[in-house]
Amino acid sequence: MYLTPRIAGVQAGISYAPQTGSEAQSVVALNPSTGYKDFLEFGANYERAVAGVNFVLSATGSTASGQSAGGTQQLEDFLAWQIGGKVSYAGFTLGGSYIDADDFNRPTTGAVGGDQYSWNVGVGYTSGPLAIAASYLKAEGYKRAADTFANDYQLYGVGLAYTLAPGLVLESDLMFVNEELTGGTAAAPVRADNEGYVWMLATRLNF
Repeated sequence: MYLTPRIAGVQAGISYAPQTGSEAQSVVALNPSTGYKDFLEFGANYERAVAGVNFVLSATGSTASGQSAGGTQQLEDFLAWQIGGKVSYAGFTLGGSYIDADDFNRPTTGAVGGDQYSWNVGVGYTSGPLAIAASYLKAEGYKRAADTFANDYQLYGVGLAYTLAPGLVLESDLMFVNEELTGGTAAAPVRADNEGYVWMLATRLNF
């Protein structure tokens, strides 16, 4: 991976990975033939402050060559991209992003899904030791290669953080997930719905 210096608010980067599977980390002697190979990622971001208003913009891209999805199924090559940004003023922050996942995780034959995308928006406010935020995400795409496709995935979230002492933070997040899924094969699709809540409570110590 290489990151450029930030010049006039702009920084860019590029990275390369030969494989997405295990490369002997799991004491495996064989070169993996599943997932993707020749993973190339690139992007840039821009930061600027004007009259107390902070702006951040970013754009990234990813591409790789598909291999097996775990059996004889072959994965499509893909070129995915993302744009995002946020603006902050007087403790308030508003941000969002859009992702086009192209053919990521899509099998070359027997695909059960269509377009793959995701977009999200969030707003937060920080005042002294307290920070609160809310977000929404909507997506459509493969959750697992050639296995399960989310026709509609929605995530609602709220969270807060409170600094109890310098370096000691108490955090809590509550999220609701609602999704409509399609599995099986294109010839014999299997549909199912899923929804649930996730609540997390955590502490963080920085030193």
